[in-house]
Amino acid sequence: LSWNKQGIFVAVKAKAPYLKKPTLWGEDNVEFFLTTEGIKDKLFQFVLSSGGRSEDYFQSYNPPRGLDQAWTCAGWQKAVKSDAKGWTAEMFIPFRSMDEAKSPIPGDSWYGNFISNKVGQPTMSLAPTMGSNRNISTYSKLYFCGNCE
Repeated sequence: LSWNKQGIFVAVKAKAPYLKKPTLWGEDNVEFFLTTEGIKDKLFQFVLSSGGRSEDYFQSYNPPRGLDQAWTCAGWQKAVKSDAKGWTAEMFIPFRSMDEAKSPIPGDSWYGNFISNKVGQPTMSLAPTMGSNRNISTYSKLYFCGNCE
């Protein structure tokens, strides 16, 4: 996980074996959940699978708005590479596309969660969400550090 003034970079490496099928949720995938500006009122979700399939979602808690599956993160860049050793996923998520989120400065903190879904195995998560991956009250605090010039 890294960042610059334009957005957040996410990279994941998963070892083989992994499952590739013709559906996003039928194959191994990773999910990245993020709330912006240290406020738990807007939730952004990004999913990328071992087969290169992807989806992004938005949900607002203030004002209340249900899960928007039609939402698209403009400028979201992603890449997947799969081989006999495993698979890697890389994402770039621009701040401006997350409801005009302000670019953080060193010392700021937001909340987020990483989830690894390996078909046929238990889900692994940075923050245990107690049954709902959108339970933002359990998310980990993500700190922005360094000199981002």
